[in-house]
Amino acid sequence: MIGLATSRWVATRLLRQPAFWALAVAIGALWPTVASLSPLGLTTSTATTPGVLYEVAFLSLLAGHGLAMSMAAKLEWFVKPLSLTRRAFFFLAASTTASTLLLSAALCLPVLLATPGPPLWALALTHLHLAVLGLVLIQLPIPPGARAGALILGAWILPAIGTAMPHLGPALSGIFDAGVHLGLDRISSGASPAALLPIVGLGLAAWLLEPPTAPAGSAPIQARAK
Repeated sequence: MIGLATSRWVATRLLRQPAFWALAVAIGALWPTVASLSPLGLTTSTATTPGVLYEVAFLSLLAGHGLAMSMAAKLEWFVKPLSLTRRAFFFLAASTTASTLLLSAALCLPVLLATPGPPLWALALTHLHLAVLGLVLIQLPIPPGARAGALILGAWILPAIGTAMPHLGPALSGIFDAGVHLGLDRISSGASPAALLPIVGLGLAAWLLEPPTAPAGSAPIQARAK
């Protein structure tokens, strides 16, 4: 029930905010704008029209997770005492709701125009990768208000600059790059089992970072002073 209640709360809050509608319109207009101007040589993008759609889809998922973490920070008093499983369901429901709303805005026009876009499996794996990365972040001693920025930094900025760093950079990019699943579909039109390893590793890291809980038991009985 926590997932359904969370989804309803997130959808209600987002759909009542004019800033969210402005973000949805901006994301929805990004693809047709680039698709219209690229043939004229007015953009710096060298990707094809479907390729731009992949990038817009990734940004929609990333923005959805960022919004979900920002909203969850306001309920830190409620989320923090929950078990890891219930916290995972809470954040997954929140991020799924926000991401679905933004993806609907991003993919509505391309779907109507029959433009080939990212398949469901690539979107689902990217979403799951971002979710487990967010789960690791909530286990770290990071202020709740800074988690959304840390997620964007880890999933987008770090992989972009990590490839240029020797030795450790490519390894970090392989772990944090949530957009690799969309990139694999664009290159090979299929999933790779190796791409699942970072998701499994991040999920295991979140579980290992969970502090141990004290065993339930009766309170010690103090001896009365005679």
